[in-house]
Amino acid sequence: MPAPFFGGLKGINVTYKHTTNTMRRAHKIAIALVAVINISIFTIRAQEPITITGRYTRNIEQLSKRMASELFIQEQAAVALPGYTQRSVYTLQLDDESAQRAGRDVVGVVFVNNVAVVEPALYSEEPLTLTVYPLKNGIFYCKDYLPQDATGIKAKQMYDNMENDIAGFLEHAIAGDTLKQPKNSVDSRYTKQLIKNLSNDNEVYIEQIMHGDGVRYKRFLGIVIKKKNVGYSSVYYESIRMSDFARNRLKEIFRPIYWNFNIPDTNASAEEWQAWLDTLLKT
Repeated sequence: MPAPFFGGLKGINVTYKHTTNTMRRAHKIAIALVAVINISIFTIRAQEPITITGRYTRNIEQLSKRMASELFIQEQAAVALPGYTQRSVYTLQLDDESAQRAGRDVVGVVFVNNVAVVEPALYSEEPLTLTVYPLKNGIFYCKDYLPQDATGIKAKQMYDNMENDIAGFLEHAIAGDTLKQPKNSVDSRYTKQLIKNLSNDNEVYIEQIMHGDGVRYKRFLGIVIKKKNVGYSSVYYESIRMSDFARNRLKEIFRPIYWNFNIPDTNASAEEWQAWLDTLLKT
């Protein structure tokens, strides 16, 4: 079984043979230097991408809290976790050449942004070629999938436009602005912008779309002669302070069931959230 690509360092056990303070300090400095060098080398290796080609085996697992947290930190919050879909691990059977590069025949791949774009290609019979980054224990993650077919390209353009709209809304968020996309699309990729908006009390609007089922009747002389079941959508706009929207989204994104690191109190200030994030992303 190949060694994991990414993992924590184990403690270093050292027996001191010298008793003087000078020698003890020298040993401690040497150990610290070795640890720093090992961490630096390991981090660089963890960031190196490889290209793999394989077929989806129709097996899906879920990324653990610990590994989702490591991914969030490793990518400096630029991942769409949490939630079920975005933390799904898709199992791929690799071709021989890819297996040599990956160190194993079967790998798991997490698509950290807009997995909906890649799903049609996953479920096709064609092998899939991806640029991936190692995470841990045979699990890799793909930052950006570039579809080759017309349908996939159109879907990616749609999602890219939606992300641009969300980013622009969060960046400016002046009074009267409207977020037209579903608010659940504001995921952990936007953590930094949400924290910034905790001190923004401008009144904004969030588009809400309700879907339902109904019945349409056709009448003649007051008598129902035809009944048809129909679906409908209703659009309305929720008025909310930007600071409240940002706090609500942070509360949903950083639910304890999703992560294994400590999370600020719900009512923490923007400064407290920012200090927490700065510390977390340096670990």
